[in-house]
Amino acid sequence: MVKLFSKLFILFVVFILSFNVFALDLAVNKQDNQEAPGFTLQDLSDKYISLKDFQGKPVILFFWTTWCPHCRSQIQDLSKEYGRLKFLGIQLLAIDINEPKVRVKDFSEQHSIAYPILLDYNGAIATKYGVIGVPTIIFISKDSKVIYFSNSLPSDYKEMISD
Repeated sequence: MVKLFSKLFILFVVFILSFNVFALDLAVNKQDNQEAPGFTLQDLSDKYISLKDFQGKPVILFFWTTWCPHCRSQIQDLSKEYGRLKFLGIQLLAIDINEPKVRVKDFSEQHSIAYPILLDYNGAIATKYGVIGVPTIIFISKDSKVIYFSNSLPSDYKEMISD
């Protein structure tokens, strides 16, 4: 029984490692200035927000969920940076994936999130962008091109997205 468990565990680890390599490969491919897919989603106050509302401005898309511990860390980092982002004319849009509005709203209030939160109820927008796991951060340039796709905010993000 122990041998069977050990073999299954090894197979699981190999699967996870190969999945991570695949995800990293996708992230690299997302940096080739592809046109950002358009979308319209509801925010927590039921207002519809479209990516095209921010045409001519750089945008950071932050895909996340309330249950993700790494997302919580990114939420804190983005909350600290939000004032600077606004000052630089960079729009931040947090897109929650596949969760009910009441859960996201309660979480947002508990964590004092000031930036816009959009609800991707069925994960269609996350799928459109090739999001595999959370958190995922995507930078969109002023000319609507995907210029960054990763799981964390880089330290030089201001220079990357302001260009």
